[in-house]
Amino acid sequence: MHTAKRSRFKDRARAPRGAGVKDRARAPRGAGVALAALVLSMGPLGAAAQTAEAPRRVEFRLGLQAFTEFTSAVRVDSVSRGIGTRLTLETDVDLDERTRVARADLFYHFNSRHYVVFASYDIERTGTRQVSRQIRFGEQTYELGTSLSATFDEEVAKLAYGYNVLVRPRATLGPSFGLHVMRFEVGLAVSALSRRYEARTTAPLPVVGVRGDYRFGERWALRGALDLFDVEVGDVEGVFRDVILTFEHDTFDRVGFGFGFNVNSLDVDSGDDDFRGVIDLSFRSAMVYVRGRFGPRTSRQE
Repeated sequence: MHTAKRSRFKDRARAPRGAGVKDRARAPRGAGVALAALVLSMGPLGAAAQTAEAPRRVEFRLGLQAFTEFTSAVRVDSVSRGIGTRLTLETDVDLDERTRVARADLFYHFNSRHYVVFASYDIERTGTRQVSRQIRFGEQTYELGTSLSATFDEEVAKLAYGYNVLVRPRATLGPSFGLHVMRFEVGLAVSALSRRYEARTTAPLPVVGVRGDYRFGERWALRGALDLFDVEVGDVEGVFRDVILTFEHDTFDRVGFGFGFNVNSLDVDSGDDDFRGVIDLSFRSAMVYVRGRFGPRTSRQE
């Protein structure tokens, strides 16, 4: 197997800056709806700053995330060969458009206002197709009619600190700050051969967001989270959005279930030494999970 090495070139062949990044003025509608719902839910709760029932020290979610709609575009450039071919992986190499993966979320509450949250999942997809055009992928060129096998692996780990500015008897709402670390690996190979050309990079994205929950019944609650990233640093620029909206049921004292959806998009244009090219991804997925909580209740700090 041949692995693409991280280049150390001084002269860089890449598209004009911003060519791979979406119009930043375009508002993320799903994110806006989720945020508006959380904010508006605070309205009927009254102005009194009463403290909600303090959460358990530790909460967890273990379940499945079912992806039903992917859009994955990748371009891998080369200094010697110039700008590569922009591939829409679902159509050009028939990458899987539906898959299910395990997902884990962990919450640690210091008190009713301060907490940290960690989440992790790994999406791996494959595909094979006879390409209908010439493909330039990094240092490799594949001619029209070549049968290509493709793999695309996306590992995600999220760590964030949150602070509940508003704490009410039935709801909480506040900002969050953290890292959304995404490791990508894409590989192409002629189907009849075992040799594969790969490109990989790790993107540690500093994100800001808002998180909140609203209890609308004795056992039911609505939870939402929005994370955003929009930055230009050195040879890397990009935009990122992640929205999660779930409904949870307290079936038993410390165990329940939840379900909801997750919308995620990332558009990065990079010319640094680790990765040269464009990554443009988006997906929609449904989530279902078991949730639990244990440990003592935290302090009701204002």
